[in-house]
This record gives sequence, C-alpha cells and structure tokens, in this order.
Amino acid sequence: MFEPPREPHHRRAAVEMRLIALIRHSVGHGESASRLCTTQKRWVGERKSSFGVPTLQWRGPPQVCELSSRPAPPMKPSMIPDAKRAVRQYWDAAPSGSSLTNAEPGSKAFFDEIEASRYRLEPFIPKFAEFERWRNKRVLEIGVGLGTDFVRFARGGANLSGIDLTEAAIDLVRRRLALENLDANLRVADAEALPFADESFDLVYSWGVLHHTPDTERAIGEIWRVLRPGGETRVMLYSRRSWVALGAWARYALLRGRPWRSFGSVLAAHMESVGTKAYTQPELEEMFSRFSSVSFTRFVTPYDRRVSGSLARVTGPRFGWFVGTSAQRPH
Repeated sequence: MFEPPREPHHRRAAVEMRLIALIRHSVGHGESASRLCTTQKRWVGERKSSFGVPTLQWRGPPQVCELSSRPAPPMKPSMIPDAKRAVRQYWDAAPSGSSLTNAEPGSKAFFDEIEASRYRLEPFIPKFAEFERWRNKRVLEIGVGLGTDFVRFARGGANLSGIDLTEAAIDLVRRRLALENLDANLRVADAEALPFADESFDLVYSWGVLHHTPDTERAIGEIWRVLRPGGETRVMLYSRRSWVALGAWARYALLRGRPWRSFGSVLAAHMESVGTKAYTQPELEEMFSRFSSVSFTRFVTPYDRRVSGSLARVTGPRFGWFVGTSAQRPH
C-alpha cells in the first residue's frame, strides 16, 4: 500500500500551529467578533486545552492578546417555528444526496447511484454505523434522507423505525423499501419531539442531521429519552474547527472584506439550510455529558480536502468536518 512521505515533525507542528491560529480567529456560532489585536506580539508558547488541542498564546505590551469565543444566545421561542419551516422547505426542495445522480427520482438506478456515490465519498460510514450488528434490535434513524443508511440497517435485519422532517424524504424511502421488499416504520416527525415512548430503542442513529434543527440540544435530550438503559446512540455533527469551516469563512467573510464575521455566523447563513450549526469539542462534550462511554471520532472528508489540499495529510483527522459521537445511556 502506498503511503505518502511523512512530514518532519517540526514542519508538521508549524503547519498545525498556523492552522490553529486561523481557526481560532473565529470559532463561535453567532458570537461577537473576536478581538483583533494590532500591538506587536511575541510568541510565548502553547498550552494544552482540556480536550488536547494546543491553544496559542501571544503576548505583546501592554496586554495579552487572546482570541475569545462566546456561545450564541438561545433562539427565541417565537423564532423556532419559522426556522424549522425554512429547514423543511430547503430539504423538501433538495433531498440530501439527490444531486449525486441524474437518474429518475425513485427509480432503482436513482437509489443505486446515490448509494455508490455516498460510500465512495464517505467510506467511513459503515464502520461507524456497524449496520449488521443490529439484527433483531430496535433501531431508530433520525433524518432518513434518501434512505441509504436506513436500508442498510433494514438489510441487516434490524427492527427499524425512521423519521424525517420532510414528506419528500419519507415518500422516497418508502419507494426504496418497496423496491427491495423490505419493511420498516417510517414517519414524518420532528427530531425535537420524537413520537415514540420512553426507552423504546437499542440504537438511535443520525448522520449529518441534527445540526440543522433549531434546538439541537433538545433533540439530543429526545435521543436520551427514547433510548433504553444500556442503549447506544451514534450521531454525526459538523465541526466548527475544520477545513470546511475555514474555507467557508474565507469565501464569505475574508474575501468579502468582513473578516470579523465568526465561523458560526458564516455557516448559519451559507451552509445548506439556514441556521446550520457546527460545534467545538467542549460543546460536544457538554451536549453528551449525561451519557456514558462517550467517544468522538473525527473524519477528514473530500470537502475538507478541497480546501486544504495536501495539508490534510499533514494534520490528520483533527480538522475534519465530520465528528462522529458514540455514546451510551447508562443502566
């Protein structure tokens, strides 16, 4: 197997420090702009944050210049219905993955081409989901989309339920199940108010969905509620400290003469449906703090490589756009 030449350690460290400096320039979702210091600075070293990522420290007279991030204020309740309606309209018009094929929507060729493209672009999904592991287990997928992962659970013999916010997705997935003579429980429903009884599922799975709902924390709380004690959740969310976020900020903030805009505000305005969020490691840890056996896996995607080029090989997965979280509801 071919392996690219390894970068010398000092060169890798220098590249990572430059990248961290760029990313830490603006990391909040909706936070106020980071303070830009113009005084002469000097390097005074690095320290490790609680989650293991080096934090740059620059000092210059007469002050320490640190880049700050404050969490966004919670969305006003009166705004949530409008935000959710906008998300629904976006995905109704363009179901996730539908751009990967020109075949007739709902046809076997349509689904086959989407499935092949999805796992070519994101080959790490099967290992994360472990589709065959859940035979005869009660599985819920939140945000079935076009059903590519959903049918893999069905083929593996799971006792399967799925929801999506849009009628378009549910209709297409029902067609897909019929084409393969598979059976599952599908509903149009809201991730923030799951229509299932407490402690109903052995696994709750969601790939790239919950960062689109206005109250992601509430959706995570719903996962907790419907999981049985000992049950697992596997959720992928976007990472704010990533190549993709950096590229979006460069395109929609830096190159438009607005470098004070945060990564979070740029992603909310320009990444897929309105209000899309991405998270830092401490935010993820806080969201899943009620769970046990929590682990986070970062994935470098083709979308990251479009921004980073060969630098993604140097930095590894730490600046990947996708973060997969695996966690368990304690007994």
